[in-house]
Amino acid sequence: MSQISSQAGYLLDHAAIDWHDDASPWSEAFEDIYWHREGGLAEKQYVFIEANHLRARWSDLQQPQFTILETGFGFGLNFLLAARLWQELAPPGKLLHYQAIEYAPVTPADLEKLHASLCPPTNTEPDAGALHDLAQRLVRRYPLPTHGLHPIWITDTICLTLIYMDVGAAMPLITEPVDAFFLDGFSPSQNAAMWDPKLFSQCARLSHQQTTLSTYSVAGTVKRGLKDAGFEIKKIPGFAGKAEMLTARTTTAAPQPRHQQTSRVVIVGGGLAG
Repeated sequence: MSQISSQAGYLLDHAAIDWHDDASPWSEAFEDIYWHREGGLAEKQYVFIEANHLRARWSDLQQPQFTILETGFGFGLNFLLAARLWQELAPPGKLLHYQAIEYAPVTPADLEKLHASLCPPTNTEPDAGALHDLAQRLVRRYPLPTHGLHPIWITDTICLTLIYMDVGAAMPLITEPVDAFFLDGFSPSQNAAMWDPKLFSQCARLSHQQTTLSTYSVAGTVKRGLKDAGFEIKKIPGFAGKAEMLTARTTTAAPQPRHQQTSRVVIVGGGLAG
């Protein structure tokens, strides 16, 4: 188990993690697992990368920037998968801006431990080298748990902005149009605040007609919240025969995104500090 307590108001508590079978991190606060050792990475690929059709969209990308917003960064596995695909497919001169909201960041030691088990340098599987390199870049640039925004340039074409805030406080601050939402918080039954109806209204505000959304959760509160916010939801088969998952598109958004490409200027000290 690892836990660090805040010494000042601007510091967030790191997540308290128990390691099951030395490769499956368990959240003590929410009594839920971050990651399943068997098939966990493939499941994330299915639920978020494939369900948002990123390969097809990035193969013919016309806009200068593609923006993803994730709720629940955790160990950054969804980010690593998206970044790897971006490196493979993105046309020259395009930018991936990946924003992720997290209120209880994992410790650097826990982050490195999972990444080492996930993508060791000796792994010879296809694309394993790229995933390992991206994981190492994230570990080296991983910020302190200070309240606010942390822009991190992973490469010249990939900017990760970690938003260390409560999701309810963070969402209204975001103004950039979002092309794909990854809703990956802990189960609504364990972490209801992460799935508050206001979240879905904020997602709708940031959407345009090409925006997509995916989540593993098919809880009634999630389906109702998305519908009430103006999303058209679709249940599709879950990963490897598991229960269904959700995808969604907004029915009331503006026709086209109005991206202003993210500046290379890094905000020192965590940006919008609380």
